[in-house]
Amino acid sequence: MPMFCVDKNDRPRFGHQVHDLEAGCVRLPVSYFQLPIGFHPDWEDAVKEAHEYYTDASACSCCKVTVAAS
Repeated sequence: MPMFCVDKNDRPRFGHQVHDLEAGCVRLPVSYFQLPIGFHPDWEDAVKEAHEYYTDASACSCCKVTVAAS
């Protein structure tokens, strides 16, 4: 089960993105801007948890592509 975080930065067009910390994403924020949201079995569950902090949270498309390609 991967560990996820949500970006504390509200990025234009993307909002607060949820990242898989194991995906090696190029958009992963520096640790200061990462809000850990725990281990989750899938993206849907991780985004649901992120919505507790940021209503505009969404899955990072870059992370999802990297994980799917693995």
